[in-house]
Amino acid sequence: MAPTTRLANLSREPYRPLFPLAMVLGLAGLVVWTLALQGQGTAMTVSLHGLVFVWGFLGTAVLGFFFTAFPRQNDAAQPSPRAVLATALVQIVFVSLGLSGHGKAAVAVGALLWVPVATWASIIAIPSLRRQWDGTSAGAPIALVLAAAGLLSWPWFPGLAAEIGVIGFLVPMALLLLDRVLPFFSRKRFPSYSGGRSPGFMPALLLSVLARLALRDTHVAVAAADLCLAAVLLRQWVGWRPDQTWREPMIGVLHLGVVWLIAAPLVDAVQALNGAPVGMLSRHLWTIGGMTTLLIGFSIRVVRGGAALGPWWRRHHRLGSARRDLPSRAAPLGRCGPVVDPRSAGWPAGRCTAGLVDQPGTRRPARFLRTLVLLSCAPFRSPEF
Repeated sequence: MAPTTRLANLSREPYRPLFPLAMVLGLAGLVVWTLALQGQGTAMTVSLHGLVFVWGFLGTAVLGFFFTAFPRQNDAAQPSPRAVLATALVQIVFVSLGLSGHGKAAVAVGALLWVPVATWASIIAIPSLRRQWDGTSAGAPIALVLAAAGLLSWPWFPGLAAEIGVIGFLVPMALLLLDRVLPFFSRKRFPSYSGGRSPGFMPALLLSVLARLALRDTHVAVAAADLCLAAVLLRQWVGWRPDQTWREPMIGVLHLGVVWLIAAPLVDAVQALNGAPVGMLSRHLWTIGGMTTLLIGFSIRVVRGGAALGPWWRRHHRLGSARRDLPSRAAPLGRCGPVVDPRSAGWPAGRCTAGLVDQPGTRRPARFLRTLVLLSCAPFRSPEF
């Protein structure tokens, strides 16, 4: 494959560089934060820890999904390859500055990305909103505007910025995506699935989020807003019918992530009613419990959607011979699951392919790590989103 063709794929599949980059940024932040907790002399502080993980690690992963799915559903042009690479570069510089203790410089660099992204999302959503109200089209720009506002407020109000970044940005973006893909995945796996999307979920979620961010001065107001937010999430989770689909691991992990998202505001409400400081524990329930679980579930599902895939170091190698040798290469895969024609995905078959085509429900822990490693080279299937 020519280099220009590979570069053009970034416009069609922006998640490819951003997913693995998010993993690298998250691991780097985790290492530095661990050293800071042990008093190893790093410049990492609690507020910088939140800045790096919300807008760096999780923010990069969210942008990977957003750049891939949002323009398609709004009939807009995909981001150019240069824009995708510029996003990756800005995020690398942003996290590097944050990890080195230069928080204000990191905010200045991050503003160069998040303010234009929020503006771009708002512009391309306007035509869709004029045609028909869609909570996804309206919710994503609102969440991204809150992300930019939270980032810009960090130098003066780091605590408020962290709440805006987690509750106002990450949670709505994750649930926007989940509201689209969870019913789709469930109906595809279980033809008798009776759950689905609710038209009123997104407006109720956004109102609950804005109320939670506004009512933060008194413990009673915080508890009331948290209980309202938890009630909205619980109502929609029941509508997704976890009782019909939780036994399927690829869908059950998404329901597990939602359980963490429901638990976070409940814990926050209990702490508020008891007069304890709120925010710190619930943010980690939102992010580590909910967001990271959903990220793993989404990522593995994207990989398994493109099962016919060789290892990244051989994906462009000898494509012609792989096609000529298709019967001999594909035959061994029958032991693990249905044979997938590599030509349908445009990639050669490889030895690692067998690990991604197991029958649903097969439990092979060794496949988990391999799936994450192969994430950067999995072909994206647009019907999934």
